[in-house]
Amino acid sequence: MTRWYIIYYQDYYIHTYEVEKDKRLKISALLNYLQDAMVHNADSYGAGTDFYQSIGLAWVLIDYEIDIVELPLGKSTITCGTLPYSFKRFFVFRKWEMKDKDNKLIAKAKGKFALVDIKTKEIISPTREMTSMFKYSSEKAQTVPFSKNKQLNTPVVYHGTDTVKTSYIDINNHMNNVYYMIVAYDSIPSDITDNNDIEKIRITYKKESLLGDELIIDGRKEENILSFDILNNATLLSRVKFIFK
Repeated sequence: MTRWYIIYYQDYYIHTYEVEKDKRLKISALLNYLQDAMVHNADSYGAGTDFYQSIGLAWVLIDYEIDIVELPLGKSTITCGTLPYSFKRFFVFRKWEMKDKDNKLIAKAKGKFALVDIKTKEIISPTREMTSMFKYSSEKAQTVPFSKNKQLNTPVVYHGTDTVKTSYIDINNHMNNVYYMIVAYDSIPSDITDNNDIEKIRITYKKESLLGDELIIDGRKEENILSFDILNNATLLSRVKFIFK
């Protein structure tokens, strides 16, 4: 797996409440680390959530792809690095890299974000002043490729429901990105998660979800791939795909 040039690093100690029963890092904790490193990185440039909320804007995650080499054991320290890689038109692309104390690669991730007007929900093109705040991003307008995330052409084999609870809500007053992955992951039978390692997580975000929304979780399976559509009534909110080794 190719290593990326990363410019911002944050260390994390894996607590016992952040591990599964096999004593390895929960994938929800892994995603929380990625998100936290991004927040600290943006804050270091003065381009964090507080800045954008003050002008009525927010960066919204659209696509997410995480490749996992091996989840680390608990009670160890890991390093998560991130880089706002490039801008193109309405979008910004970010990369992450996670390593253990021996500099061994744990996981890589990439995300695609759009700048949205908080009130109108319209996508806004970032100004030159905004993009220049991210000092180390590529000056060349370019995209980052993502694998396809189409619905599997197989019947629904896992079905569940959930309600967006207070604990799911983030500072933007809608369901936090990580919880879409959590409600999908919790729909997988334990005999699959206990006996198989996740190699890739692919998430596409379509619509926001608010406190009290009723969620429908429909899962499909094809060989080593499980794909979950998370819906509110008939509206697709997110598609979460797990690829197992």
